Amino acid sequence: FLLISSLPVFCSAKTVPVLAVLSQIKGKVKAGPAKKMTEGVNGKMLLHRHRVRTEKKGRATIFFYDGSEVRLFGATELIIGAKKSRDSRWMRYRLVLISGSLWGYFVRGNNPVEIGGGGTRLQFSNTFLRFSKKKTGIDISVSSGMALVFNKVSSIKLLAGQRLYQIQQNEFLPEK
Repeated sequence: FLLISSLPVFCSAKTVPVLAVLSQIKGKVKAGPAKKMTEGVNGKMLLHRHRVRTEKKGRATIFFYDGSEVRLFGATELIIGAKKSRDSRWMRYRLVLISGSLWGYFVRGNNPVEIGGGGTRLQFSNTFLRFSKKKTGIDISVSSGMALVFNKVSSIKLLAGQRLYQIQQNEFLPEK
């Protein structure tokens, strides 16, 4: 018996943009939503609020939709997110480094990327940088481009070749 209905059925599926793709995995890497992280595989799509965690000897590269690239080193955990403008003209990537270190090349033009962790926030575009979060503080090194570094007390502009070592969230940055 075949039952045919001529009534339209509406689906209320929500589209979620793919922000990045996991690639070049070495060692153990997990990725996905915080409570449902699974073994990372090459080509795994990363959505808003997805996490990537590398084990002590694990490494991974994340390629973003705009051509930006992030390399995660051993014992690193990162949350990937995005912020859209109210009129949806632009989207800013937001990365939160929970622990460990990363190297990144970001090609966002006039639309900066944000990285946060440990009470410190960075904004940058067209930049190569290294960002590490340790127990002693945060290390930031800019190879090329420019980065703005903010904490609870002050802010500073880092140019190519400049570094900040072991910064804390309540430290006056221009003195470093």
